[in-house]
Amino acid sequence: MALTYKVYLDGNFLKEVENLNTIVDGLTKDTEYTIQISETDGELESPLSEAVKFVTTIIPVEEIVLNTTEETLLVTESFQLSATIEPDNATFKEITWSTSDALIATVSETGLIETVGVGTVKITAESVDGIKGTCQLTVNPAIIIPTTDTVVSAFGSVDPIGAELQGLDTGEIFGGTEPVEVIILNTKVLEENTLLEISSDWNTGGALAKKIKDKKFTAITENKSIEITTE
Repeated sequence: MALTYKVYLDGNFLKEVENLNTIVDGLTKDTEYTIQISETDGELESPLSEAVKFVTTIIPVEEIVLNTTEETLLVTESFQLSATIEPDNATFKEITWSTSDALIATVSETGLIETVGVGTVKITAESVDGIKGTCQLTVNPAIIIPTTDTVVSAFGSVDPIGAELQGLDTGEIFGGTEPVEVIILNTKVLEENTLLEISSDWNTGGALAKKIKDKKFTAITENKSIEITTE
């Protein structure tokens, strides 16, 4: 039969284990203990080992250092905060992230900030023993930059696949050939695709139109599609 080990804390049996790499829970900080070990085959048990004294010590967190303490973002932008525990050998390294106003910015359990509103908010990283690191975040409105592109033509339909095509606001059937008024607010580059941001005059709420070929874009939103050609 395989040997196992019995662990004794201050002369009292604590638990039986299969190897000596074990964790002893429930100890009190800054307290002296003695620990002893015996071997057993399930029937016979060896004498206890010589008592080893130890004192429990918790190494507290002294500081939480963030990768930045001040940051400015635009609405809908994101930013990754990171936290470093000092000293590096602190006993408890767990960190909890929180935001002072979730209507302005949220933060994930990994420190990823997502902005949702305009204003100033404090993002906090806190250790188990109450040490904090903070980042003051300012969120500004998204900046609209007028595009230099000029709309040459814009045609729309309520069905992006070409069936039962109907005028967006007139109720007329036009099969994607009726001009629709479109205002382009700005251009962006996203994942190597040029995008146009369409104004809410077309009922898109600021939707993006993905480039399908040179000078031609397609936007689909609210079950409507629109094809835009620019100069």
